[in-house]
Amino acid sequence: MNVWYAVCSINEKRCTQCFAAWKAMGYRTAVLLDKGKPVPQNTDLHIEESVWPGYYQSFIKLCKTIGDAADIVVTGGDDITPDFKNRADKIGKEFFEHFPDGFGVMQPTGDDMPGRYEICPSPWIGSGWIRRAYGGKHPVWPEYFGFFGDEELKNVSEKLGVLWRRDDLIQYHDHWSRKDGPKKTDYQIKNDGYWKADETLFHARKAEGFPGHEPLIA
Repeated sequence: MNVWYAVCSINEKRCTQCFAAWKAMGYRTAVLLDKGKPVPQNTDLHIEESVWPGYYQSFIKLCKTIGDAADIVVTGGDDITPDFKNRADKIGKEFFEHFPDGFGVMQPTGDDMPGRYEICPSPWIGSGWIRRAYGGKHPVWPEYFGFFGDEELKNVSEKLGVLWRRDDLIQYHDHWSRKDGPKKTDYQIKNDGYWKADETLFHARKAEGFPGHEPLIA
């Protein structure tokens, strides 16, 4: 069972610590980072980009690069830790018992982060979904830059009847909005500028039934 944790990051220290936790629980790790930046420790695969393509394009590139080496790709950020009570292969086995063809999205919801039932902020995405979602073109909608793609993923996977929420699994998000959370970074503040455009895109696509979401026929 090859389960990968794949994210984009420009924070070497935080990503190194994050990946150490995921690898300790049996995951392989992949990161997309700015060209020339130090590769975080505990990284199995990395991609360098001269211009950051945005969060969702980064994930698409990582999935394509990992390719058939992954049964499942989990994503999120360098501020999310794995469930520490269950190893990757155990959860992965349960995933394929639930989605035998790998066409599914599983979102751990045991973390008490507000809004966790409205989005898929740290989803498990099966190989079948990666191959077949959106007409076989991409696992997430590529036009979002940094926001709302996780809400579309929740809506689309739910619409297709393949969203599995797991209250028994905790992937803790050390988010800046928490009472004792970290301070928002400079790059997070910069990325806030993409919120409005992504929000407008999401509501337009939702009103139209998320055009192009139909999966490739197996």
